[in-house]
Amino acid sequence: SDCDLVYGNGLFVDANHIHKTVRNWISGAYSKSKIANGWLPLHPTVYIKKSCLDRIGEYNEEYQIASDSDFLVRCLYNETLHVSYLNEYIVRMRMGGLSTSISKQLKKWKEDARLYRVHGFNPYRTLSGKIISKIPQFFVGIPSIFH
Repeated sequence: SDCDLVYGNGLFVDANHIHKTVRNWISGAYSKSKIANGWLPLHPTVYIKKSCLDRIGEYNEEYQIASDSDFLVRCLYNETLHVSYLNEYIVRMRMGGLSTSISKQLKKWKEDARLYRVHGFNPYRTLSGKIISKIPQFFVGIPSIFH
C-alpha cells in the first residue's frame, strides 16, 4: 500500500522459555480517538517512511522509558499520516525491558502522564485507558502457528 506508517501484532514470550507465550498483542485498527484513550500499537511492529521520520523527528530522550510512546503519539495523533494495520504477527519478543519491574513501571506511568499532558490529553483518563487496554492481551488465545 501507499502508506506512511504500518504496524502489526506481536507476541511476548517468557524470557527463559521462548515457546511459552505470555502476552498476545493484537493491535487492531487505528484511530486518533483510540490514541487519546491510551491505545498504541506495539512499537517494535511499527515501520515508518524515512521522509515522515525526518519531518516528525526521532525519539525524545527526555523520556527514559516512555520515549517510544511519545514518538507514537507524535506520529499517530499529532500528524496526519496514511496508516495501515497489517493483521499479521510481525514480532515475537521476550518479556523484559526497562519497564517490567514495579519501580520502573511506576516511573513509566509518571513519564506517560507527563507526555499525555504535553500532548493535551487528560493524563488520568489516558493512562487508565492504556492500562485497561492491555488486560485482554493476557487472555486472548494464542495462534496455532506459534505453538
